[in-house]
Parts: sequence; structure tokens; C-alpha cells
Amino acid sequence: EGVQIAKKVVEVLRTRNELSDDDSQVFSKLEERNAVRAGSSSPGIHSSDFDSVAGDPVQPRAGIMSRSSSAPFTRQSSATAHIELDDLMSYPAGSYDVILVVDNREVHSTADRALIERELESQGVRIEVRPLTVGDYLWIARAKPDSAHRHQPDVVLDFVVERKRMDDLCASIKDGRYREQHARIHATGFTNVFYVVEGSDPDAVSRLGEAAVSSALSRIQVVEGFHLKQPPSFEATLRLLRQLTESLTDVLECVYAIPDSLIGLKGFQELKRGIRARFPQAQLAISFDAYDVVSNKSGSLSVGEVYLRMLMTLRGVSADKALSIAGCYPTPQLLIDALKADGGVKAVDELIVDGSCRKIGPVLSKRLAEFWTANSF
Repeated sequence: EGVQIAKKVVEVLRTRNELSDDDSQVFSKLEERNAVRAGSSSPGIHSSDFDSVAGDPVQPRAGIMSRSSSAPFTRQSSATAHIELDDLMSYPAGSYDVILVVDNREVHSTADRALIERELESQGVRIEVRPLTVGDYLWIARAKPDSAHRHQPDVVLDFVVERKRMDDLCASIKDGRYREQHARIHATGFTNVFYVVEGSDPDAVSRLGEAAVSSALSRIQVVEGFHLKQPPSFEATLRLLRQLTESLTDVLECVYAIPDSLIGLKGFQELKRGIRARFPQAQLAISFDAYDVVSNKSGSLSVGEVYLRMLMTLRGVSADKALSIAGCYPTPQLLIDALKADGGVKAVDELIVDGSCRKIGPVLSKRLAEFWTANSF
């Protein structure tokens, strides 16, 4: 209903020529996403299965895994046209356990461990703690020891949770990590992403601005397509994780794995979309080795992407500002030469941030000059 109302508002604004280019792009992406979801929903799992847990519709997608977890990774995805279900490693319903994997950075103290034990393990949720490159929590399917599939490797299911405290969210919005992290989640191919913003922090929200925080929370849902949850505490987050684990255990049926040999550093999203289009009822999964490859922070970056990340390491340089700087100065050397030249800092100061009327500004341009022209750090 909310989407329909939004569409009507957008139509009115477009008629009046009062819709900005940025907003037009946002709603265009929303319409495209809804069209894709309408055409590729999986009958194996329905959004109503999660209504009591998530509070908003969850639309799980299809999935597939790997016949050999040690198979070499490639960069080719054209082979999807030749894949048949018989070529994929299957995990029939009832042959596997669903296990919640917790990023080791989420367990900071014995108090955290005690909470996890009380809210999860004591309630029958199987967990493992290990380092995760994307997400703070995810689920794996592990073949039961007494099943005919017991020799098959663990597979990462198509569900992930990113957890942030409100103050951490505000900080990531300010320094640009917010969009970079979203891009990495998309690159990993997860189609069911729960974005947990935990607790409240009026001081952090006030410093950043309520409008900026509200815009970011809206973007998480509308543009990124994530399922936003706002539990009041860590204990509430753990209860949400327990409910999600129980729901996945109840509703997941046969799981398939994308062969490792088809998974490379680039093109994974296209690969997954192609397989989903061929087998819309299959529930997707990938091996942990494949997850590590596609979620690698730097393995799939071009030189230009590394340059953008270098720019964004400086406090105050968001993704849109980094893109504007790189658009004018395509290489680090060109930026350094410009900053060293007479009037160079002023020229950077006057740069217009893409998609807005804002300038880089004198404070940030001075900071850029100090950082990029320093002889030592």
C-alpha cells in the first residue's frame, strides 16, 4: 500500500516537473526492483513465513551451490546456460541442519558470550563463531552426520544480517563506510539482507542531523532493498536471530549449490541472476570458500576503485565526494600535482559534488592537501 501511495506522489511530482533527478533515480530503482521480484519470486518460501519475525515482507530468492568445494575459481559466468540441476550439489529437506554463524568481532567479552548462550544456545539454536568478511551473522546448511549427504561441505545460505548500533550507523554515514559496506553486501550476492540498527542514540543523531539519519534509513529499504529492523538492545537482536533461525529451519526445503568452478572475483551477481532465471524454485547457496572469494575486500577491485577507497579513508570524504574528486583528477598523481600547484587547493575547494549543489569546501580541501602532499605520516 505504501509503495502504491509513493508511486502516486511521484506521478504528481513528475507532472509538475518538481521531482529532482536524485529522487527520480531512487523511485526508478524501486520500480525496477519490484518488477524483478514480481517475476522471480520463489514458491518454496513466502514472505508470510517471516511476518511474525521481521515485521515487513521478506522475499527469499532462489539459490544453488557447489559439487566440489575445492574446485578452482574462475571469472567466467557464461557457463550458466549449460547448467542443469543434476550438475549441482543438492541438500534435500531434512538432510541438513541450519546453523547460525556469528562473526568473531561480535563477541567482545564474556558478558556478550553469556548473552549469546542464554538467548541462543540455551534455546536450541546451534551457533558457530568464526570471522566473516561480509555481514555480522549468516546461516549455513550442514549435512547431518547420519544422512547420505554427510560428506558434502557446509554451504552459506542466502540470508545475512548486518548489525549496527545507532552511533555506529551515524559514524559510517559521515565517513562514507555506509555506502561502501552496502556495495560489498550486493557484490557477495545475498538477496535476503536484514539490516539491524540497534538501540537509539539521540546525541549521535542530533550531531549528524535527524534528516540525514531518516534519509539513510529510507535508502536502506528503498534503494538497497534490505529489510530494516530496529531492536532496542543487543538482547532483542539475539531474540530476532533466534526467531529467524527457527523460521529458516521450518521453511527451507531442498538447497542447491553453485559450483565453485563458476564463481570468480567478478560477475558473481550476473551469474547468480542467470541461474535463478533458469531455476526459479531452487534455493541458492554457495560454499564458504566461494563466500570468501566473492566477499574479499580488495581482490575484485580495479585500480580506479582502489583510488576511490584511498580517498575515502580521509575523514569527511564520502563516496559521492570521492567520485567527484576522481572525476576531475583521475589518478593520485594528478590530484597531488593539482594540490601542490598555486591555487590548487582553491580549485578543489570549488569542486561541485556530483548530484548536488554542494562544494567540497575549504576545510576538506585543506585536509586533502595536508594528507596527499605530506612527505611522511
